[in-house]
Amino acid sequence: MTSPISLNIGGGYKILRWLPPGPYTRFIGTLVPGNATKELVRSLATAGMHIARINFSHVLTDQDRAKVVNLVQTIKEVEAERCIPIGIMLDTQGPEFRIRRYEGNVELKEGGNLVIVPGEGATSAEKVYIRIPHGYTKLYDELTSQSSLAPVHILIEDGKIELEILSINPEHGIVCKVIRGGLLIGNKGLNFAKCALNVPAVTVADLSSVDFAFEMGGFSRGFQYLAQSFTTGIGAINFMRDYMLAKGTEDQLLYQGAKIEELFGVRNMEEIVSGSYFVMVAQGDLDAAVGADGLAAVRRRIMSLGRIYGTPVIIATGVFEGTINGFRPSRSDSVNFADALYGGASAIMFSGEITSSADPVSVMRSAVAHAKSTEEDPFRLQDFARYREAAQQLHLERIREFHRSGKSPQAVPHLSTEELIFAALGSAERMGSVALVPCTINGNSIRFAHKGFSTIPVVGITASERAFYRMLLYGGAYPVLVDRIPQDASEFFELVKGVVTTLKFAEAGQRVDVTVAYPDPTKFDVNMSTFINL
Repeated sequence: MTSPISLNIGGGYKILRWLPPGPYTRFIGTLVPGNATKELVRSLATAGMHIARINFSHVLTDQDRAKVVNLVQTIKEVEAERCIPIGIMLDTQGPEFRIRRYEGNVELKEGGNLVIVPGEGATSAEKVYIRIPHGYTKLYDELTSQSSLAPVHILIEDGKIELEILSINPEHGIVCKVIRGGLLIGNKGLNFAKCALNVPAVTVADLSSVDFAFEMGGFSRGFQYLAQSFTTGIGAINFMRDYMLAKGTEDQLLYQGAKIEELFGVRNMEEIVSGSYFVMVAQGDLDAAVGADGLAAVRRRIMSLGRIYGTPVIIATGVFEGTINGFRPSRSDSVNFADALYGGASAIMFSGEITSSADPVSVMRSAVAHAKSTEEDPFRLQDFARYREAAQQLHLERIREFHRSGKSPQAVPHLSTEELIFAALGSAERMGSVALVPCTINGNSIRFAHKGFSTIPVVGITASERAFYRMLLYGGAYPVLVDRIPQDASEFFELVKGVVTTLKFAEAGQRVDVTVAYPDPTKFDVNMSTFINL
């Protein structure tokens, strides 16, 4: 048990919640409602889980939703016990195709035939029924068109089972040959490999999930993050944001992120990355969309855009796949993991590694150990220096463009904050500071520090719960929620000293750099950067 910390300064300020010193990388663990016990949640959080993900592809009934309510309550209780944040992410179903739930087990044999039928019915080794996006009626037509160009393959459960379409008949279904067999599990995902199908960008099930999140109380009482599956472009992002705005106030909106995992999303990746609070590279579905030979290139392009726009990138699906059937990551898992961190990924998301592993807590501990080893590599720090230089050049070019057009850069919200943070980062690292401490209202200072690829901890102090959870998305940021921000300058600096020493980010004799930035300098400009010798 950990309690809020009272600081013995001025007006008696309190640290309500905080992320203690630890790895740069964030870790997201998938939890199954009804299966995830309080002890498991507590153990995963202690081992290093920062955000819990709930996959709404498996939330289909009122009974499922009741289990979600119980799990969210459990997570909140564990968070309150420890005062260390556990964010909660709602991962939407999206316009996906899935095997219908069924009783028993069906083994598909290589070389056999299988008929796939949209709709409901009894699954067997000869016929399988699938769930398709609500309102989508062109499956047979679009598959017929695609099959006329090249053979179409179907991948089930991220390619564990592979089929090839032989014929398509709306009266009988989709006849397939089993290329790679295996145990067919109900409710597993199904992909039509490399096919761009014109399915709805947002489904009725997605909107129902958002309704459910707001019925639970929105941001403050339930979920903080919304991962929008199969995002096709900025239109889908804006549609979902407008829908959330119609349900509640700005303060209750979930931080909206996009999952890039199909061909339209790949084509529109820049507008998606620039318009999202975070992006998730869903490697399983993305593999089916672009092919295994194209996955690495697409992943690197998304991470590059994340660096440009300061958007946190989450690498998901099968990162530690070896732990699902074994007890340790394979060599290729370790390389996959490290490559994501060298590329600047903010977070790693685990799905089957947690839900299907015999020892999910060991998976999380292994991830933390891998992260620490990679993050200490001097070559990674050199990569970060290059990333920052590129970000600064883009920032300077934006300022020059405003001058060339006769406009004042100061009139642009957040541009002054970006300038302040980039300058403070450079000064802090040159002068040997052990931390940069932005005081932030909405988390934008942390976004710019992330964009600048800080090599020292960024300790974000805020009195806003929204800003606190936003900061949790950013690698290298350590959010601290206090009960209020002092208005008096001397008390403010005492608060900073109390936070960094109490939470062991710094000690006597060391220097920390501090920034304060108001979000809109056209209304009230109080941008400030200074340093404190402790």
